[in-house]
Amino acid sequence: MRISTKVCYGLKILSVLADNYNKGLVTSKEIARRERLSKKYTDNLLGILEKSKMVSSHRGAKGGYSLTMSPNLITVKEAFEALEGSVLSVNCIDSKGKCKYFPGCTGHRIWVNLKSVISRALERVTIAEVSKKEGIYYI
Repeated sequence: MRISTKVCYGLKILSVLADNYNKGLVTSKEIARRERLSKKYTDNLLGILEKSKMVSSHRGAKGGYSLTMSPNLITVKEAFEALEGSVLSVNCIDSKGKCKYFPGCTGHRIWVNLKSVISRALERVTIAEVSKKEGIYYI
């Protein structure tokens, strides 16, 4: 399984915003600088996160970005799905029974179970925990 840079960098962005929750707005330029990302890619990811209603933008000279809710209420699973879609993309799951091998597919139960395990694990970690940048997540 491969986690995209979109998800990795999106979590970095959410982490910066979590660190600044209730402290003020953060510009995309500042987020990019702190996390050593390109401003263009940062802007792109902020747009995706804004469409998912996790992040709001504020225009003007003192504008920037903020989380729309407490970082304790945003799970890594929600962030992952906003940025990438499903936590596990497998044709036989994504096609909702339209796979030509379904229902006799030998791997179907494995993929359904794996998706469930991954989903539950990612639901247990919040953006607030990710932003602490210390320790190991026991899930």
